[in-house]
Amino acid sequence: MTAAAQTTTAVGGQRQVPVPDPVARDYLLLGLRLDQHIPGTVDGYFGPADLKAQVDLEQLRPPARLAEDAAALLDRVAAEAAARPAASGGCSASSCPVGDRRRDRGRLGQGFLIVAVIVTPSRR
Repeated sequence: MTAAAQTTTAVGGQRQVPVPDPVARDYLLLGLRLDQHIPGTVDGYFGPADLKAQVDLEQLRPPARLAEDAAALLDRVAAEAAARPAASGGCSASSCPVGDRRRDRGRLGQGFLIVAVIVTPSRR
């Protein structure tokens, strides 16, 4: 990892990619860990090789732990959104409310992780 340039080696070892911020890093790790339980959840991964290697080498996390990790990540994103005032006349990628596509594009849309979203109707 190159600290000065804030890049790291991508999966495949042929190119450098930006080092993700802590929230994006945890999002990538969560996606890779979910894929271990539900193969095909991650359709493609082009991000930091060290994150992929970390998940491949660690012990499989129980689903309940992944749910806790996801809830904690959502809380962190919400807290960050609440701490940033919206720009006048609209919002930017860093100041948009959680769920606004402009915000997500700035952080998580770096093209590292392609997740297939599966929506299952709730059963009551």
